[in-house]
Amino acid sequence: FVPGGEPVATGDTVVNPSLAECLTAICRDGSRLLHEGDLGRAVVARLRAAGGFLGVDDFGEHKTLPMGPVSVTFRDSTVWELPPPTQGVAVTYALEAIAAELPAVESADDWRCVVDVMAEAMVRAGFDLSQIGARPSPAKGDTTYIAAIDREGRGASLITSLFGDFGAHFGIPELGGAIGNRATMLRALRRPMMPGRKPPHTTIPAAVTRDGRLQMVLGVAGGFMQPQAQVQVLVHMVERGLAPQAAIDEPRFRIGFGGVLSLEAGHPLCDSMPDAAARPPGPEGFGAAQVVAVDAEGSVRAGADPRRGGAATALP
Repeated sequence: FVPGGEPVATGDTVVNPSLAECLTAICRDGSRLLHEGDLGRAVVARLRAAGGFLGVDDFGEHKTLPMGPVSVTFRDSTVWELPPPTQGVAVTYALEAIAAELPAVESADDWRCVVDVMAEAMVRAGFDLSQIGARPSPAKGDTTYIAAIDREGRGASLITSLFGDFGAHFGIPELGGAIGNRATMLRALRRPMMPGRKPPHTTIPAAVTRDGRLQMVLGVAGGFMQPQAQVQVLVHMVERGLAPQAAIDEPRFRIGFGGVLSLEAGHPLCDSMPDAAARPPGPEGFGAAQVVAVDAEGSVRAGADPRRGGAATALP
């Protein structure tokens, strides 16, 4: 990111042959290169040189968990999320409660109920924000979300994240980049670190179907804001019938570290909760949502979040 000592700028072309070689090798030989081969040994050597404890056996003993999506019915649509250890179930818990308690989300009182439901859903999912203190340094944004639907109506909902700024801050030349530091979530949520324990995960790509047909794919960049923004965007789209961009542009609430509430300008709760309206949302902001939706006639509409420079593009 600093070729020749000069930081890259918007519009620059970044050439990373090491990353290209790494991805080519994985495509050819599979993940065993990391779990049993040279890539894993390169990571271990870099971490050991810095005083770390990871060993080659840790890679070899890694087990990837098979998992299927969880779902919830909300206003005649089915919302699909990833199960634990992600926070996807916070979305399903919240939508289930909203559907049970509110015939519609219209008034400020309704939105206050949504805030309370969302806070409880986060706790049920194992992400109690009231127990997390403020971060010592602001994150600059490390998550990328991509939503796509092709002309056959097939969709992809993809999210990737190193977590934190440049992950663990350990660059591995053979990988062409840094490694992640998701185990930080164990400390943030006050859970003990133990062999074989999967750390909680914030990244949750999502999809929505109706009558067995894909309705939309969506996701949010923004840590603990991901399920909160998803719920709010889904209320605006599935219940109120807003188009993707209009739903994304609607003002949001955020339950932040310590359980405090922040409100974006123009939110229905701003008048009754001036302290929350004046409170900054923290380093992750109000999230960055992306949505691609397809209607029953096959017309595709997309929306991208201006809060973090998102873009929606139609490809030939």
